[in-house]
Amino acid sequence: MRLFKLLLYGCVCVACTDTAVAGEMFCAKHETLAQILDTKFGEQQLGMGLAGKEAMIEIYVSSKGTFTLVSTDTKGVSCIVGAGDSWEKLEPKQQLSSN
Repeated sequence: MRLFKLLLYGCVCVACTDTAVAGEMFCAKHETLAQILDTKFGEQQLGMGLAGKEAMIEIYVSSKGTFTLVSTDTKGVSCIVGAGDSWEKLEPKQQLSSN
């Protein structure tokens, strides 16, 4: 499934004029990539966080268990940094503090 997903991203990315493909790293405008994840794989954003001052990391997950890890830079360019299947939602063992 992961290989199929990466190959499909490659085909979609080559067809997009606002998309870059470098090795196994597929990048596009944030809105474009989020739309591809939704329409092609049924993946919705589950969570996000900051990685320093230069990037935002997001996880997209589908009801079928596929998931994609996306990094978005300050210019709004998003790149797929990982993908897989068999995602399982876990409940926190204890309440996380907000501090």
